[in-house]
Amino acid sequence: MTRLTVTIPTYTRSKALAETVRQLLPQLTADCKLVIVDNASDTPASEVLSHLLLQRPDLNVQVHRNRYNVGMCGNFMRCFELCDTEWLWILGDDEAPCPDAIKIIFRQLDSHPDCVFHNFACPTLRKENRLPPRENDTVSIGVEDFVRKLDHFSSIQFIPLNVYRTPYFVPHF
Repeated sequence: MTRLTVTIPTYTRSKALAETVRQLLPQLTADCKLVIVDNASDTPASEVLSHLLLQRPDLNVQVHRNRYNVGMCGNFMRCFELCDTEWLWILGDDEAPCPDAIKIIFRQLDSHPDCVFHNFACPTLRKENRLPPRENDTVSIGVEDFVRKLDHFSSIQFIPLNVYRTPYFVPHF
């Protein structure tokens, strides 16, 4: 049963997208799938990725192309719309996933079955924002818990650090 959808919203960054997908493909399992959301790029993402995807026909990978450019925020919303699993991870097309990112996500999901939102620690990001590094991930069960645990807005604005339980988020969009 597929539990996690990894989406990569993209627009006209072919080299970065191909590198990100190349790093992510070895991590995919039967428990997760990859959905590329192409925001009407100059060169379609399906063309950019065809050589990589042909090497791994066993994986559940889908490439969706918007008929027209819906803007960055619109393309992020398309990631939620196209997600048909309980959990969603949005990864930027120029983000290098750590080599065991999917394992880390599943470990968190299994460790916190009541959680609706996971925010992973990223000490580097916090240093860039001149904040003390946060060494631990944040796990929230409800909105009040999320607000109480939010230490700084930068902790959630960096999208790839977040994994969403979609049934709790999508109705509010």
